Amino acid sequence: MTRDAHGLEIPPRTRWKQLYEALLNESLRIRRDLEQAREELQQANARITLMTTQMQMLRNQNKALRAGQAPLPLEEVA
Repeated sequence: MTRDAHGLEIPPRTRWKQLYEALLNESLRIRRDLEQAREELQQANARITLMTTQMQMLRNQNKALRAGQAPLPLEEVA
């Protein structure tokens, strides 16, 4: 039999319950961590999409300037 911190014997059924609860708690912690990571990834993807759009607008403005067209107002670029 397994013994606790005080040297008392822990019945197998109690020990299995403790192990199950520890695994369940770890599983819930991992699930929360994954959900948080998923949210952070979605936010990063949104920022990347915004930056990509802004870069494309700046490229288009650069092409227009090189072609001799009037530049776009900054409000339209951002």
